[in-house]
Amino acid sequence: MVYKKMGDNERALQYFQKALEIEPDSPGHLVNLAFYYYDLGQCGLALPYFKKALSLNSQMDGLSQYIDECSAH
Repeated sequence: MVYKKMGDNERALQYFQKALEIEPDSPGHLVNLAFYYYDLGQCGLALPYFKKALSLNSQMDGLSQYIDECSAH
């Protein structure tokens, strides 16, 4: 998240992908990557990560609004 806040999107993406590679079923890592793409306006790339995060942790029901929004694009 620090790299993203600093505007280093390439490095942030590498970090998020590596974290997901290490823990592919981590809802937190999935959400980080989803919001990375969402914030760049790439809903199509964000959507599968939002969906998988929600399927792994139903308590993340706040993601439903992002899933709906991205599905509409």
